[in-house]
Amino acid sequence: MLQSIFNIDGLIDIIRREHAFTPARGFGSVERLERRTGLRLPQSMLSLYAEFDGVRLFGNEYVVLDPDGILPFDAVIRAHDELVPTLSPSWLSFCRTREGQWVAVDLGAHPSGGHPVAAFRGVGNGAGPAVQLIAPSFECFLAFALVGRRHPYWADLDWRSAHKGS
Repeated sequence: MLQSIFNIDGLIDIIRREHAFTPARGFGSVERLERRTGLRLPQSMLSLYAEFDGVRLFGNEYVVLDPDGILPFDAVIRAHDELVPTLSPSWLSFCRTREGQWVAVDLGAHPSGGHPVAAFRGVGNGAGPAVQLIAPSFECFLAFALVGRRHPYWADLDWRSAHKGS
């Protein structure tokens, strides 16, 4: 399995063998998403959506949304707390967890050419919500999730150093 997690094709094979998914109906939903947002999905996401319209890892621990269900990350966060600074519209929420956290990818231009992934969770006791970078790319997010098993792999990360937007 280790060799398989280092490329999107290997990750897709693991998902196909071990997890629940909805087969792809074509690229219509991807094209609508890209038209709606004005953003291009990275090749790793296009490869996943060429095979699946949605994925459920470890039951419903991680639910990778159908492209038609992808939302601006800013809208997801604002639904929980209107006081959060506005995030760049290049952040799109593509996944939710059983624990109610949302995961987003930044499709904006980055000098490294990558597309970082962040998680959002509302924090109790008046501390406000937290957004934290959890992976350097969509492909890494999938690999980390598959290795991390049933609990979000970022659960033990230090949320005090949360990323508030880009």
